[in-house]
Amino acid sequence: MTLPAPSHQGVYTTWPTAQRSTRVIVYGAGAAGAELVDTLQKGSEYQPVAFIDDKAELHGSEILGISIHDVVNDPRT
Repeated sequence: MTLPAPSHQGVYTTWPTAQRSTRVIVYGAGAAGAELVDTLQKGSEYQPVAFIDDKAELHGSEILGISIHDVVNDPRT
């Protein structure tokens, strides 16, 4: 999976949805990433859809209902 450069630190913009919110992938599933997702979920402009993190022990788990994935190895690629 190839991701674009972050639009601002830690947030990768993906594509707009029918509700006009922008789906985003958050890089980093630590405290700052969780705080960012919590803030984004309270608004309507951005919709967090996934975390990516390099810590293997986090892969497959969830934070705030958002799944955590490997940074590089995406099975869809």
